Amino acid sequence: MIRENIGPGIDRHSWPNGLRLVTEPVPGSRTVALGLWIAAGSRLEPPPKHGVAHLLEHMFFKGTADHDAESLALAMNALGGHFNAFTSQETICLHTRVIDEHFERALELLVGQLRRSLFDDGELERERSVILEEIKLTNDTPDDLIHDLFQESLWGEHGLGRSVLGTPETVSALRRGDLLTFIEHEFLPSRLVVAIAGAVDPIRAAALVEEFLGDLVERNGGGTPLVPPIPGHAVCHTHRSTEQMHFCLGGDAPNRLDESRYAFNLLNSILGGGTSSRIFQEIRERRGLAYAIGSFLEGFQDSGCFGISGGTSPGALPEVLGCCRAQIDRVCREPVSPAELRNAKEQMRAHLLLSLESMNHRMSRLAELELHFGRHIPLEETLARIEAVTADDILDVARRHLAEGPRVITTLGPGA
Repeated sequence: MIRENIGPGIDRHSWPNGLRLVTEPVPGSRTVALGLWIAAGSRLEPPPKHGVAHLLEHMFFKGTADHDAESLALAMNALGGHFNAFTSQETICLHTRVIDEHFERALELLVGQLRRSLFDDGELERERSVILEEIKLTNDTPDDLIHDLFQESLWGEHGLGRSVLGTPETVSALRRGDLLTFIEHEFLPSRLVVAIAGAVDPIRAAALVEEFLGDLVERNGGGTPLVPPIPGHAVCHTHRSTEQMHFCLGGDAPNRLDESRYAFNLLNSILGGGTSSRIFQEIRERRGLAYAIGSFLEGFQDSGCFGISGGTSPGALPEVLGCCRAQIDRVCREPVSPAELRNAKEQMRAHLLLSLESMNHRMSRLAELELHFGRHIPLEETLARIEAVTADDILDVARRHLAEGPRVITTLGPGA
């Protein structure tokens, strides 16, 4: 085991098998947030097994060698904390936040979920039904569904173009063996990061992690390699009997490692990132054509996407899309104003500083930096990089990604 100080008060412990622990003690905190992060999300699934990562995440709560599903829930609730999990395109995470005196027990329970889950066939059938209902819920929620349709149109059959949930057909076909195969192929210790922030003793945490996870074996050549997606062009409509026409238009964007990500984040903020943004002001405040309207930016390891989404009356859709296109054209044609740039920088700075009040956010930041960058990026470095962005930098990144207009336009609502 090697211990390194990788930032102010932040330690990394690493083991020969590739396992890593990152800790950030926070003086005065009585709570601790901890997570087991595995860099194995839905993009690694073979198409016939679409949804297996998300089903696996659910099944981690359905019984271990030590607890059946009910007693596991009782053991978690007895600690008074909040245990949860999530699956993204690139990650599965089991996490919790508890008071300091329950830290060791909480870590033991999380590790038990990861290593000792039974994946009982009866529980699997019940949880499959739960996920099928979750898929129905998404299909009945237009402002969620439109984002899935957008990414499908942008990236097609690539793993990033598929919903994390899977489809009713693929989820219905998944079996216990599929879960075990995904774990065997993708859950490598070199892809596992344990992140802990708050009331934590790094030395004690490292001893526990070594006890619980130090015997994991790394496999040579294991793990599906990432294959970058190729963005496409599409205009797609999906019929739904809704009052509004929901829409999403956009295209590719810098990946999370790209140096231009700071400029694009500021561009996103100026274009549609809040109530003072250009799109919100033009479409909602001046024209009254939408209630919810804004832009988003998602970064992945080797790709990214940017979009503008909202909902409006069907008859107003052409005007709204025209306004969105006009705002995209404008950021590609002329530099943003000094006032806009200053405001966007201050928004990002405040957001980052306010997030430090959350132990969960600190823990997540530790894990994401370690998984995706392989190093800790001090907050001061991030703030300096944001402050260094110029209007010309934003103009340059806008022209590189948006000059040809949106690659994809997806709509969801009435009509053919």
